[in-house]
Amino acid sequence: MDEDKVEPMMLGSIASQYYLSYMTVSMFGSNIGPDTSLEVFWHILSAASEFDELPVRHIEVTAFISEKGTF
Repeated sequence: MDEDKVEPMMLGSIASQYYLSYMTVSMFGSNIGPDTSLEVFWHILSAASEFDELPVRHIEVTAFISEKGTF
């Protein structure tokens, strides 16, 4: 690598491409590996802070409560 050259790192490129925070990408990088099961992968993905900004529709809350019995 040339000392005068700057190149993006893989996780930085992913963060930039998908508008993810550095905290989310850091969490992905430290928790997702080649042996990560699909169930664990979805759990990690759903923990991303970017999902905090998405509104939940009233009908989805009602369906969840009727299925689980509580929120």
